Amino acid sequence: MGILNFYRDNEILYHHSIDESKKAFNAHFHDMYEVLFVLSGEGNFCVEGNFYPFSSRRIFVTMPGETHVMQFSADQPYERVAVHFSKALIPGYAAFLLAPLKNRRLGTNNAYDFDRLAPSANLMTAIPDHYRGEQLRTFIIARLLAFLCDLAAAHRTTDYKVCVPENPIQNALGYISLHIFDDISLDDVARAAYLSRSQLCRLFREQLGTTVFEYIRAKRLLAAKEMIANGESAASACRKCGFGSYSTFYRNYVAFFDTSPGSCKKQPTAL
Repeated sequence: MGILNFYRDNEILYHHSIDESKKAFNAHFHDMYEVLFVLSGEGNFCVEGNFYPFSSRRIFVTMPGETHVMQFSADQPYERVAVHFSKALIPGYAAFLLAPLKNRRLGTNNAYDFDRLAPSANLMTAIPDHYRGEQLRTFIIARLLAFLCDLAAAHRTTDYKVCVPENPIQNALGYISLHIFDDISLDDVARAAYLSRSQLCRLFREQLGTTVFEYIRAKRLLAAKEMIANGESAASACRKCGFGSYSTFYRNYVAFFDTSPGSCKKQPTAL
């Protein structure tokens, strides 16, 4: 992978990259918001079971915990700019800028027409590479806020969005989302999706690259991480998120995040 520009700190990650040949990506999610600007490439962007076809110049948005994967259908360079950022990066008075990323059901309204948002999108994908450190950070944030302003306006209309038919698996994901902390069985999820157990498991594996229970566990772990970051004790988060024992929770947390639950506690604000 060729990295053309890169910046990272605790609140934002920006990278402009090119893959010269088709590359396999695994289904995954982040604990940050993401805006992905696809500049070249062809395939599908799958989000929570919904498939968005693309052929260059598409914008995709995902919220924390939204499972997604890039699937390529041709051997051609894949160029993109990805911006990951935390909620803390957005000033309180500008919280409305997050509406396109979070005010929607999982796996819906994830795609936008790049050309309709070209003025601010082009600026977002052309950050000068001679900036470094705090200057680069300031430049990225300024352009991101400008782009989010345009995206928030576009979010209120259908003209800019790329819509796709909902996938049958959406019923299963909706049920899981509503009952994520309950004692969910495979039969419960299959009934909610009007699928047999075998169909449900097959679709999960094909579309999300995981099993039903791996998906549920990952979502619970992310919820627990957020609770702990907001001041909840690890033991309380474990209990609220439906884990049977703290040892099971701790083991899974460390395996998933490669750190202990206590490491993500919110630090006190300096006065």
